[in-house]
Amino acid sequence: MNIRHILIVNLVMELGTVSAAARRLRISQPSITKTVRLAEQELGIPLFRRVGGRLQPTPEALILMPEVKRLAGFLETLHDLADQIRDGRAGRIRVATSSTIANSVVPEAIALFREEWPRVSVDVMAYATKDVIEQATRNEVDIAIIDVAPRDPELRAEPICEAEVVCVLRRDHPLAGRPALSASDLIEEQVITFSESTTLGRAVRDIFRERFPRFQIASTVNQSTVACAMAERGIGVALIDPFPVLSGLYRSLTVCRLLPAIAIQPVMVRRRDRPQSQITLAFETALRQAMVRVSVGSGIVHTDSVG
Repeated sequence: MNIRHILIVNLVMELGTVSAAARRLRISQPSITKTVRLAEQELGIPLFRRVGGRLQPTPEALILMPEVKRLAGFLETLHDLADQIRDGRAGRIRVATSSTIANSVVPEAIALFREEWPRVSVDVMAYATKDVIEQATRNEVDIAIIDVAPRDPELRAEPICEAEVVCVLRRDHPLAGRPALSASDLIEEQVITFSESTTLGRAVRDIFRERFPRFQIASTVNQSTVACAMAERGIGVALIDPFPVLSGLYRSLTVCRLLPAIAIQPVMVRRRDRPQSQITLAFETALRQAMVRVSVGSGIVHTDSVG
């Protein structure tokens, strides 16, 4: 039996007459009668008999009725779910992001997204940048967010903002309050930054090695939040992206510019051949709005020239 036969047979069973089923479905009575007969032919058993002007299920149909109702209920649920997905009231988004963005901007984006799409599930997975790129390349996520544009021609990258590496330090640190710090200002400090295997980590080291070839980084991290936690304890000055502090996660910390500047341009990444759903587009909009909120008044993160 096809889907249409199941639904019509179930409706006739519930309403008891062909005319009632025809009115409910807004189709002709002969169409209902023909469908019932086709269903009986397919099954090889009679489903109804006429008693006192009404159709009564046969004993054979009564045996089938629980399964028919179950299938009809399943199909109704399927149609309802399809309506919800089409209207953006249900669904799931899978987001892979570098830890740089995961702990700061992404939660704000989810909060904004849920205001309009409260029933959509959002799965967030934080990885190293290279792992996020692999997830996007394998088409395993709807949205990927990283801090540097990938070189893979199969991936499309859309900038979210323009930013730069900053100096993160306690508000009571002797260097706090300065508009910018250079390698000369930090030569006596315990510097915390990313490892040399990362683009930003190598760029930070180049600043120091140009003037102080023997300078050693005191501590390396693979997550901005770890660097912030260390700076908060007074362990040193962190040279990282500005997002955790600007998003308000660390009230005891402040930021100032690093000179010369090291540019950062976070991007949203997806496969070029992956179609975008309504809810994916809505989440991307929420992400951009979240970045605007984080960047307002910072003078470090700029969103007006991207998107």
